[in-house]
Amino acid sequence: NRMLLAFLAGKKGDDKALEHLEIGIRYADANAYMWDVISGRALRGKLLQLKGKTDEARAEFTSLLALARENGHRMVVDDCEEALRTLG
Repeated sequence: NRMLLAFLAGKKGDDKALEHLEIGIRYADANAYMWDVISGRALRGKLLQLKGKTDEARAEFTSLLALARENGHRMVVDDCEEALRTLG
């Protein structure tokens, strides 16, 4: 999965990782691949958090929480709630 590879590259400092994640998320969304949209956004939120972009990460996890609930992705809901507690 390219989005996972982008996330891993971002953890290693790749400055284009967020851009690559966004491309993957847009592609998944355009093709109604909801699981890929949700997992890509979760990776984006985690990467933003790791990069210290707390406001952006908080916004991503808040939005993703609603999307995950709407689509019945309980594990992602739990992950978002935990991330939001951590971010404060």
